[in-house]
Amino acid sequence: HTWDITSDSIAAWVAGALHQDLLLLKSTDGITGGNRLQERIAEPMKTDVVDPFFIPYVLKNRINTAIINGSDPERLQNFLNGMPVPGTIIGTTF
Repeated sequence: HTWDITSDSIAAWVAGALHQDLLLLKSTDGITGGNRLQERIAEPMKTDVVDPFFIPYVLKNRINTAIINGSDPERLQNFLNGMPVPGTIIGTTF
């Protein structure tokens, strides 16, 4: 048993099967790299925010994905209302 696939990747699989975008709520603002928040990821990268299978899977299957901090209800509400919030977008559009 490994943690190579977690509930994050299962959520991505469900979103892909339903042909839907994915909003992933985490306890962090998104994915960081080089000591800064990555606003957009268009290629696989290593991170401890999601499992190793997740980013390559959503990119390969073109599942538009946003990762934001779900600990802040106002941030979630702003995102759902189309307002910009700190987070990471995976893919080329959302």
